[in-house]
Amino acid sequence: MKQKNNKIFITGATGKIGKVLLKKLLSKGYQVKALVRDPKKLKSSKDLEVIVGDIGDKNIIDNALIDCDYLIHLAAYQNANNENKDEFFRVNVKGTKILLDLAKRRKIKKFLYISTVMVFEKTGRIPRNENWNLNLSEKDNLYVVSKVKALRIVNRYKDDIPLVILYPTVVTDPRDFSSNSSTKMKGWQKLLYKSVGGGIPGGLMSLIGDKNRIINIIYIEDLVDLIVGALEKGKVGNDYILGGRNVSVDEYLDEMCRLKKIKKFPFRIPLFLFKFLAFFRLPMFKIVQTIAKSPPCDLCFDSTKARKELV
Repeated sequence: MKQKNNKIFITGATGKIGKVLLKKLLSKGYQVKALVRDPKKLKSSKDLEVIVGDIGDKNIIDNALIDCDYLIHLAAYQNANNENKDEFFRVNVKGTKILLDLAKRRKIKKFLYISTVMVFEKTGRIPRNENWNLNLSEKDNLYVVSKVKALRIVNRYKDDIPLVILYPTVVTDPRDFSSNSSTKMKGWQKLLYKSVGGGIPGGLMSLIGDKNRIINIIYIEDLVDLIVGALEKGKVGNDYILGGRNVSVDEYLDEMCRLKKIKKFPFRIPLFLFKFLAFFRLPMFKIVQTIAKSPPCDLCFDSTKARKELV
């Protein structure tokens, strides 16, 4: 693939993953059009054209896609503090369908849809691959529900669009311990995130329940390399789990605390505490109710396929 002759349209370029991916694409010589809502977050340059708009702006996106060869859909709404179901579905489901329809209309050569391993059913301690069951039992996590629904829509377009579906695992950036969700936290939740979770993405959740619960982690640079690999080498119609190592949540916390040079919170949080607090159904404890009904589970995955085909 000759990068200079290929133009990419990307959503989510100002997010945690998107910023690193955009830098990588530009360094490889791609010309990029990035859809952003806030023009202050990104500036146009020689090979980058900033398109100001929302994922629901059909006309803006349609015009931007006229001379594009590829589309990378990374944007997603995942604010756990928002109980507004409509916003999750407007962005994650309806926004995805808009892009699919426009990609079909503009005959995009390859459409990379970035999903998440959270769309899969709990794995237990056995590494699961791309053929694992979808999480159809989840009802309380609006992010997961909307991403599963979006994925089912994406799969219906496989005969109409050259699609590649990607499922990143838990993404870690040793240089940036912020997360998309942490910036939206307020009050007691932000206090817990920083004081108990150490300001580490997933830190608070890793302290809940069994310390031997398994998650799959991937460093952000490795993830971005695999996404670019999917763009250049990914087989149309295929799914790829983009993961790294399967570790216990306790090992994850140890590693992150060592990188951040802080001490790990010395106590674990029993799951029954969340079930007790959920009983009171206080508005400020909405996330507590979600955890009580849908506690953290094993996310143990096998990314052999991606490592063989995309590297």
